[in-house]
Amino acid sequence: MTKLLLAALMLWAASARADDAFARDEDLSDSRQAVSGVGLRAAYLDDWGPGVQGRLRLDKATVGELSVDYHRHTVPVQASLLGYFNPDAKASMYLIFGLGWYTVHYPHTGAGLSFVLSDHWSLDASYRFLFSGVYRLSDWKHPLGDHYGVRGHMATIGLNYRFYDPR
Repeated sequence: MTKLLLAALMLWAASARADDAFARDEDLSDSRQAVSGVGLRAAYLDDWGPGVQGRLRLDKATVGELSVDYHRHTVPVQASLLGYFNPDAKASMYLIFGLGWYTVHYPHTGAGLSFVLSDHWSLDASYRFLFSGVYRLSDWKHPLGDHYGVRGHMATIGLNYRFYDPR
């Protein structure tokens, strides 16, 4: 728990410093907020794997996210709420709360940092703690004979295309 709080504090400090730097860049100024987005991401459980994520803005600071990743012949699915500390900033820290399914259902929580690259593109990185313990997939064996387990940690990095309300 101490490590998670320390990571959140470091992300918050990085977000504040990055926000000051981005605020001076007039080319990236944008008074509109994206209402939704889709993106590709890489997710790390025991190793890196590809994934996709879709996001929908629920209010000014809250975003719903649905993500699907590919990890060693399994497809983890997560539904998350992202709470942004400074949603109008070009760089903003967010907290993550949600539910997922890997080999069992599990809640997860974490933090991330999002960077607006241009009007339609953003980059994000996140860390999630999966409250799943370590589960051995003893009923399923990889063709090469290795057993795989799920650790309680997940890191992601994603590139998102953002959509705006046409009004």
